[in-house]
Amino acid sequence: MNKNNQPSSPEDANNSEEPKWMEDIQDLANEVLGAPENGSACDQVHPVIAEWYDHALDKMETEAVEDRPAVWQAVSCLATELMLEAEVDETLAPMFDAVDEDMLGMWIEHILMVGRAMEASLQNGELDDL
Repeated sequence: MNKNNQPSSPEDANNSEEPKWMEDIQDLANEVLGAPENGSACDQVHPVIAEWYDHALDKMETEAVEDRPAVWQAVSCLATELMLEAEVDETLAPMFDAVDEDMLGMWIEHILMVGRAMEASLQNGELDDL
């Protein structure tokens, strides 16, 4: 391990133990989404999400997202809160030395908007194939 508690080589990474709760979550996902022998849950879900994401990005680029100004303000405020939280997280703080803060804020806002679009797609049935 290096000084940041990160594996210093691939061999160290393979020898490090993952928390037991991670295995439990993976087992539950496989149980709900499909048995491992039928392919991983991600193999089943990822193509649907990838297709939806490509379509959503195209839609976001060509159509203005209609939201009240208060919603845009709330998304911006949430992005700011996430950035403030990330600045004090010892694993994320170095990112602020490498990335322009305004660009990072816009990226976080984009992620939040994609999340809103995904929620809408789940609500209106676009992602019923999941």
